[in-house]
Formats: sequence, C-alpha cells, structure tokens
Amino acid sequence: MSTAIASWTSAARRIPWGLVARVGLLLTVLVFVLQLPFFVAGRAEQVTQELAQMLYVFLWMLLATSWTRTVPLSMLVSFWFVGLYPVVALSVMVGQPVAAALGLDSPMVYAFWVPLTEEALKALPILLFFAFAARRGTWQHAASDGLLLGCAVGSGFAFHEDAMFRRIGGDGWSAAAPWSYFFPTLGQGVEPVLSHTGWTALVGLAIGFAFLYRRRRWVWLLPLGAYVIVALDHMISNYTSGSAGTSGLTAMLYALDLNGLLPVLALLGGLLAALVLEHRALRQAASRDRWFPPIRLAGFGATVGAPTTWPAIIRWQGFLDYVRYRRALYYAVWQRLAHMPASEATDDMVRTVFLRGREAGLARAT
Repeated sequence: MSTAIASWTSAARRIPWGLVARVGLLLTVLVFVLQLPFFVAGRAEQVTQELAQMLYVFLWMLLATSWTRTVPLSMLVSFWFVGLYPVVALSVMVGQPVAAALGLDSPMVYAFWVPLTEEALKALPILLFFAFAARRGTWQHAASDGLLLGCAVGSGFAFHEDAMFRRIGGDGWSAAAPWSYFFPTLGQGVEPVLSHTGWTALVGLAIGFAFLYRRRRWVWLLPLGAYVIVALDHMISNYTSGSAGTSGLTAMLYALDLNGLLPVLALLGGLLAALVLEHRALRQAASRDRWFPPIRLAGFGATVGAPTTWPAIIRWQGFLDYVRYRRALYYAVWQRLAHMPASEATDDMVRTVFLRGREAGLARAT
C-alpha cells in the first residue's frame, strides 16, 4: 500500500497543476457565460446592483489586506466560481434527502439543516486549501487570505442562490447604517443579517488564524466558534423569513446574536486583529532578512512605467509575485521558528523568491 501511495504521489507531482487550473478556470468562465441568461433573465437591474455590492465588499477587503495577503487575484476568482457551482451543487445534494423526508416547509429543514450544512460546505474548500498548504510544509498563507477566500466563496454561492430564487440578497448601503457602509450585502430582516458573503469571510478568517497559529492547540476553537456564530445568524435569518414567523425562541436567538451584530463585529474585529498580527510577523521576519530587498511601489512604478508593453507587464507580474512569495516565506519562517532567518528557508522557497525578483528586475535578486 505504501508503495502505491508513493507512486501516486510521484505521479501527482508530475502533473502540471498550474496549467490544469488555468484550463479549468477558462472552461468554468465559458460555462458561466453560456449560463448568463439564467442568472440575468428578468432581473438585469437586480444583478447589476448585487454584483456592485459584492464587488464593493471585496474591494475594501482587498484594499485592507493589500500589505498582508499572499494569494493572487486569479485564485480569488477561482474560489468565486467554487462557491458559484460545486458548493451550491453539494448543498442541494445534501439538502434534498432531508427536504424530501420532512418537507420543504419544515423549520427543521430551512431553519436548522440548511444553515448547518451550507455553512460547513462553504468552509470546506477554504479548509482544504489551508490544509494542503500546511501539509506541503513550505509556504505559509496569511489569516487574511482566509478572509478573502471566504468572501469569494460566499459571494459566488449567494449569487447563484439568489438567481435560483429570483431575488437580491443585500439591501444596500443605507439598510442598517453604519454597518451597511461596510456590508451593503447585509440581508433582509428586522435586524441586520451578515449574509453569505460575510458569513463565509468570517469562517475563512478564523480558519486562516487556526493554520497560522496551528502550533497552539486552543486556536482550533476559533473556526468552531466562527462556524457557530454564522450558523446561528443564518438560522435566525431563515427562521424569521420562513413560515415559522416570530416567537419567544426568536427573541432568545436575537439576544444570543446581539440583534444581528455579533457576526458583523466579529468579522471587523477579527480583520483588525489579523492585520495587526500579520504586520508584526512580517516586520519580525524582515528585520532578520538580508537576502530579499523590499520593493517600493512608487519607485518601481516610476522606473518601469505603466504595464502597457510586454516587458513591462512581465516585470509588473514579477513584482506582484515577488511581494506575495516574500510574504509567504516570511510567514513560514515566523510560524515555524520565530528566530530562524529567512536565509535558512528551504531551497525551493528561496529559489522561487529569487526568480520572481529577477522577473521584477531586482539587481540583488539574481
């Protein structure tokens, strides 16, 4: 058995996974374009509004994590499609047997089973992503990467689900001020509902924290706690909007959920904590590094110019990759051995950062 596993592992390493991922993304985009009539038919204005709200949330999260993230934009686009197709399909498959047994109108289905399973399934691709990276034992992703991946998965899931029910999930920027200034995707209801985009972003952030601090046992309580919070918020949303109406149970759940503010505050507070801790980790690693010089964005842009020619595009891509890989190397050094200099990282990691630096045109990274 061990020989067979080793053979499969060796064969898997020879597969050009980067090319496979690009081809898969291209085919998925093609399927999405062919299915646009399903998503847009009869509600073009709603779709435009919903996509604008989702894009707004994603952009401010992307801006907030611009100095800490390690995942490329192409991966975030891929995870949006993961939420759009496979996660939706799995949630339908998991929900159908229970709905057939109890009926779609049963509160046990829409207010209990659906929230529990949907939140778990949306978290699954993020969990697998971090687990695979941890198993490889090289690069270390930031906790805020989990936030972005969760935002992408949740947005894709919400977009498909809203298309199936011919609705729009968010109420806009003035729905529950000041919280809707951050999350115009807040759902409908008596109290603000974080919705799929925010729910999965919170769980993804907690998963990222757990893997970044995985040497501390207590940290695994964070994803579990985040899952409980978002499942509770999801249950309240479905329960109050369904035929069950309101009751004493609703009041108790609202109290536990701080009238819808618990997940919102947890997400904003968690993001702030992630940024502070990640900046500290990067500074600590950089203070011991003598190999990989930092790149000043303004200076690089002034030297290379706009990415309007192919050589400039290559250098800009090299710059972006260099910055991301350098951070992932620093997180790995900080996570494993707080006092190990970056020069003692694995040869593969060092070689990768050097090559990206060369593509960016750094004289010292040659």
